[in-house]
Amino acid sequence: MTSSRWRTSEEIQLGTRHRINSEILGEERDVLVRIPGVYDRSREAYPVFVLLDAEPALFLGGVGTVVQASEWEAAIPEMIMVGVPNTDRIRDMLPTVATLQDERTHGGPGSPFLSFLIDELLPAVDAEFRTQPYRVLAGTSASALTAVFAMLSRPGGFSAYLASSPCLDWDDRLVFRRLEEFDIQQFPVETSLALWYGENDNAGTGDACRAFDTALHGKKVSGLRWMCRRYDGAGHCPVDGFRHALAWTFEPWRVNEETLNQGIRGIARHYRGLSDRLGFEVTLSDAAHGDLAYRIMVQRGRPEDAVQWMQAVCEDHAPSADLAFYHAFALQRANRLDDARAITRQALERDPENARLQSLAVSLH
Repeated sequence: MTSSRWRTSEEIQLGTRHRINSEILGEERDVLVRIPGVYDRSREAYPVFVLLDAEPALFLGGVGTVVQASEWEAAIPEMIMVGVPNTDRIRDMLPTVATLQDERTHGGPGSPFLSFLIDELLPAVDAEFRTQPYRVLAGTSASALTAVFAMLSRPGGFSAYLASSPCLDWDDRLVFRRLEEFDIQQFPVETSLALWYGENDNAGTGDACRAFDTALHGKKVSGLRWMCRRYDGAGHCPVDGFRHALAWTFEPWRVNEETLNQGIRGIARHYRGLSDRLGFEVTLSDAAHGDLAYRIMVQRGRPEDAVQWMQAVCEDHAPSADLAFYHAFALQRANRLDDARAITRQALERDPENARLQSLAVSLH
């Protein structure tokens, strides 16, 4: 019996479902998309995160992790999340057709699916949304193999690859042979690869990951940074690895303490260097700018430097409630209350329902 206290309101919407007609695969594919919460009130462009094996529960789990790490903690950039559910997983996720011990064939070829991702899906996402040319491809188990295979087959198609318990033993260790043939000059810009597995993973998974890590060291691939991590006590596709791999992937984006000590000039140099290594101008979200201002004025106790940072940011960006909040907050911490009130008042005229600005206005009176 339904309690009289219980009221059904509406379904929670965490993304949208789209369909794309793939000429390469000869079929229509569902695509799940979640844009950053501030997308509609900003003009920023965002990196694109493509998640394979994206059945709804897995996609929502990935969205939750990315939102917490980006929009709440500002530890990674806010991103456009793109989930690709399966139609024929064996065909798409296993790169080749392999002959089994009983002479049966099994698997791929997965190359058409990889072409679909790079040549059809990513251009469609770029046409529909404001995107930065930084793309992450993530997979689990067989789709993690897809990610590693993609890195070695279409270098430059993605900027970073996240592989949870990848099936690197597939087809007599196909990816090891690909690595032996790989031209170390093929990565056009800095590329990242994160591998992880569980202590109690499927048979051979951990051994293959460690062997691939050793092979990468021996190959000395230029332009590639990678990590390989085991999770003690965990089984197949450890969930903690996803969050850690995200943090590691975007570690070069985050301003470290030494750079923070150098002030706004050091921060500017940091992002110029990052842009040079990645091959495009890296732009930050309003939340990331605000996080830097907060770290300067609170962790370093230099509110005037935070004010200078936010003034420079506001001069280069379209006005937004979020930037106004961080700017006014820095002015408040610098005890420039009249300026803080003016910024807050102007921002509330543009966005009178903004709760953070309303709260700040109250604290300034």
